[in-house]
Amino acid sequence: FCIATLFSRIEMEGVQRWIGMGPIRLHAGLLLLPVIVSFLPDLRKILALLAVFVLGLTISLQPDRAAAVALLLGVLTLATAKRDRWSFGMLAVAAMGCVGAFWQQDPLQPVQFVEYVVIDAWQFHPLIAIILSGALMLAFVLPLRGLGLRNNIHLFAAMATIMGFAIMSLLGPYPTPLIGYGASAIIGYGLVLGLATSREIVRGNGS
Repeated sequence: FCIATLFSRIEMEGVQRWIGMGPIRLHAGLLLLPVIVSFLPDLRKILALLAVFVLGLTISLQPDRAAAVALLLGVLTLATAKRDRWSFGMLAVAAMGCVGAFWQQDPLQPVQFVEYVVIDAWQFHPLIAIILSGALMLAFVLPLRGLGLRNNIHLFAAMATIMGFAIMSLLGPYPTPLIGYGASAIIGYGLVLGLATSREIVRGNGS
């Protein structure tokens, strides 16, 4: 699905980050990357490494620096939990994809209410920016409350990926997830929580 962005006709100034579903345009990274990262621990090690390579290459060709950092943070979370040569190999591949994305120029200009949401809110009124930032942080923290990293690595890695998008939205013209205009991040976030709930149900039935 993410690779489809390279062949999509949805393009802005040479950048291809979106997939079309009829009249709807969705940001592929915000929609799918957290979900894909959450599945990496379930794959065979060589397939997980190959998946990260394909993702890193696709992201660097789009190009999308925010998605590159998001992938790097997600894989870093996996490597922190697993600490084996395969996870560190994935981390190295994700880092190379990040370098590739940053190597290219990103010509897109920010769109109001999509990019720089917190910064624009601060300029309008600091209290609004604080409320938005607090709501965004709660969206990351509450699903992880009381959970251990090793037993819930899927959810931690997915949340780290979304957090990568949030961090980059403060540093450059990239969409602000969840509190910015657009459905892609909201749908992706919902998919991540739905998958986490399903895993808990399966785990409970298994025990």
